[in-house]
Formats: sequence, C-alpha cells, structure tokens
Amino acid sequence: KLSFTYSCITHLTYFPNMIPRLRFHNSIFFCCDIQEQCRGICFKDNEIISLWIKLIDLAKTSHIPLIITEHDSVQYGPTISEIKEHITDPSQIIQKQSYSMLTPDVKAQLRQHDNNKTGKIIVVLFGIAAHVCVLQTCLDLLDEGYHVFIVVDAVDSRLEVDKTNAIERMKKYGAIPTTASSVNYEISESFSNTKVSTSNNQTEWNTKNLIPKISCWDELRSPNYKEPSYSLWGATTTEIPEFHIENIKKLASELNVEDYQYPPSYKGIPSLLESVCKNFSKAFGRQINPKTEIMISYGAITGVINGMKAFLKPGDEVIVFEPYFPFYFGPIVLIDNITIKSVRVHINSQGSNEGVTNTTFAEDDLKNALTERTRVLIINSPHNPTTKVFTEKEYQVISDLLNPYPNVIVFEDATLFPYHRSDVKVSFFGIIGDNFKRSITVFSAG
Repeated sequence: KLSFTYSCITHLTYFPNMIPRLRFHNSIFFCCDIQEQCRGICFKDNEIISLWIKLIDLAKTSHIPLIITEHDSVQYGPTISEIKEHITDPSQIIQKQSYSMLTPDVKAQLRQHDNNKTGKIIVVLFGIAAHVCVLQTCLDLLDEGYHVFIVVDAVDSRLEVDKTNAIERMKKYGAIPTTASSVNYEISESFSNTKVSTSNNQTEWNTKNLIPKISCWDELRSPNYKEPSYSLWGATTTEIPEFHIENIKKLASELNVEDYQYPPSYKGIPSLLESVCKNFSKAFGRQINPKTEIMISYGAITGVINGMKAFLKPGDEVIVFEPYFPFYFGPIVLIDNITIKSVRVHINSQGSNEGVTNTTFAEDDLKNALTERTRVLIINSPHNPTTKVFTEKEYQVISDLLNPYPNVIVFEDATLFPYHRSDVKVSFFGIIGDNFKRSITVFSAG
C-alpha cells in the first residue's frame, strides 16, 4: 500500500483557473430572505440565527459589502428582529418579488463592487430557503461568472431533503461549500487576529482589527535572505511589485535544472528517494522501502488530491478536524455523494504559556463521527491554523477508536512539519502500533 508521500522541490507554478482564497478585499456577503413568517418553518432553532448574526457582524467589522434581501415582505414579513439589530441601516434592505436575489438593484451593487476591486469577486451566500431563493441566487451568480461560496451550515429549508439536495446541486453547478467557522478564519487571514473559545462543543469567535497593518508584499520584502526562497503559487489579486519579480528572476537564473527539476515519473529521482528513505526511516523507527512506500508528487497538494481520488468513492464519509485547511474540499467535492464530518479542535489558550498549541479534541466527538461508511480521516499536524501538534497519547486514542474500522485510511498532512517550534515534539500517526499500513503521510520540502 502507498504509505508515505513526499512533496519536493521549490517550484514556480501558475493555476489561472484556481478558486481564489476568501479575503475581505475580494468578497461580498449575500444574506437571503431571513424573514419573520419563515420562523419555525424554514428555520427552527437559535443556532442558525446565531451563525447568521456572526456572519453579518464579520462583514461589518471586516468592511465587507453586505446585501440583504426580503422576498415579498407583505406575505413573508420583515427581516427577523435579531438580524435587524445588527444591521447599521435597515432601510438598505432590498425588496424583491423574484426568487433570485439578482434583481437590477443587486446587480448594480455588484457592478459597483467589481469596479472598485481587483480580481474576481467571491459571493458568500447564506439564508433561506436553500432549495428556492438561495439555490436560484447561486445558479444566477455562477451564470454571471462570480465565484460562490455557499455556507452550508447557514442555509436551511423546511425539509432536510430539500436542503441536502439543493446543496448537492449547487456544488455540482460550481459553488464551493464552506462553513461559517471556515469563512471567519479565511476572512481573518491570520489566526492571531481571531479570538476563539469553546463552550458546549460550539466554537465562539469574534473578529477585531481584521485589516492587516502590512501587505503580503511587505512581508516578503522584510527578510534579508542570502538566497531567495520565493514560490509564486496561484494567482494574485493585486499587482505584483517589481522587487518580487526581480527576486523570482534571480531564483530562476540560479537554479540547476538537474538538481531542481521534477522527476519524469511518479517513482522519483533515485538519489532523492534514497535521501528521503534515509531520513524518514529514522523518524518512523522502521526501514521504509523506497520502491514501494515512497512517492514523489508534483507538490504536496497534488499528493493530497491523488490520495483522495485513489481511496474515495461515492457514498463514503470523510472526517476532518475543524478548523481545517479549506483545500481539502477540492478533491472531495469532485466525487459525488461524499459526506464530510468535522471534529472540533478545542482551543484553550487563556492563562497558558503555550498559546494556541494548548489544544485538544473530545474523544467522544470522534467516536460518534465514525461509522461503517467512514473511509478517510484527515489529521493535520502541525495543525493549520491553530498550530496544534497531535501528541503520541492522542494518536494512541485515535488508533484505538479506529480499531473497529479497518477500512479507514488516515491521511496525515504534515506539510508544516519543518516549521514547528523546536521545543514541541512532533510525532506521526504511522509510528503508533501497526498504523503505518493504514496511513498516508504527506510532507513538503517547500
């Protein structure tokens, strides 16, 4: 079995069609028809109302445009009072008779947003009803060429089957599924700008001072490296400064093609395989076979995609620790009828010298998430964004819980392994018991 994956080589790659990251400067929030007469019918509890309020507050504190609509307010009533209390100017709520939010007034606001921003606009969509107004708004936005992030835990319908079917249809049409918590962390851009606490297994978060004091280009300019270490991955939404272009040119001119080029096949360059084998056989406490247990992939993300596609099939379930790296959704949503479950990482940093690394998860949460349909468990250690490092004791707990489920593959994302704090011991799931046979560990060389 494929038990070990290693991603290598500093590289310059450009993916023009990649879905952009969610940021305050390229986003607009759509709040769809959350009205009084739908209370108890299309939404039935306070939990989803709390998520709606948090998203609206996030838009306000992050200076993100917010569009709120009411559908036929004569019949369905005004926007619910809980939300109105968090709206600066309720008179700006847009009235509509069509199911879709894309009325002439809304289109005009979108055009204005396009004119003021650089890059393709992302619409973060939430509200009710998932199978009617939310669905038709999403389809219309995608037809207009916008990216749509559908907040799956912040949409609802009267019947669960309507909601589930609507989300599946939106995903297949091109929408990106996300959660309210994920939106918060992505918009925040930096975990240090987000205060997080947990109570009753519910994440409570607020965002303050979200506007960064310096740009990403300032961060790249500040270190005085003797050798350039840039990796231009993905498409930028702002103009690239000249100094960054010059640094990339310098890096490209100094590369030795024989040393840095990717291998021609999945097996990898023999010398690289031997080096990986030597270093990680020691780390895993066993002799790793370079011919059958190591794969050199074209970047860590490619390794993740290929691994997911190799093991998942329609009807399977995937468990991931939340908060999670959003890219995991990429390969998963390409497979029909995959259920994604999350297990909350509890963050307890108050009064601790360890900061956000003082984290844990509830054993019962993972136990309850596991079923006979579970196929993949994703472990990210060191964890992005909490910096949590899973301990050997926690790995043993996870291993014991997985014993009744021999078909579960553990996908261990250790790409941040080279950057962990020197005073924190990093272990691997594959060294516990016989777990090497059921795990794939992804590393990155940069």
